[in-house]
Amino acid sequence: MTMNSKGQMRPEGQQHISPAIAQHAANECERLRGIIAELIAALERVIAGELCRFDPLNPCWNGRPMDVAGKHWGVGDACSVCNARAALDKAQEGKS
Repeated sequence: MTMNSKGQMRPEGQQHISPAIAQHAANECERLRGIIAELIAALERVIAGELCRFDPLNPCWNGRPMDVAGKHWGVGDACSVCNARAALDKAQEGKS
């Protein structure tokens, strides 16, 4: 425990954050969450109905356990559509 300049005891390393700074940080987090949601929705619209550019029958990314984001079946880079799908799947995992 340490004592601050006002004689208050705080756990070691804990610092005071003013209410104004805390509110600003909360507002900024909320703003960024909104931007992220808009970007995800836009990306979903862009790739809606698009097929894998390399192999429509066996796409680079299909959410299979053996899929590797950014790779086309482990050989070379994945196409842009499958990269976008992998990113969207990863974003959806973070929501749950």
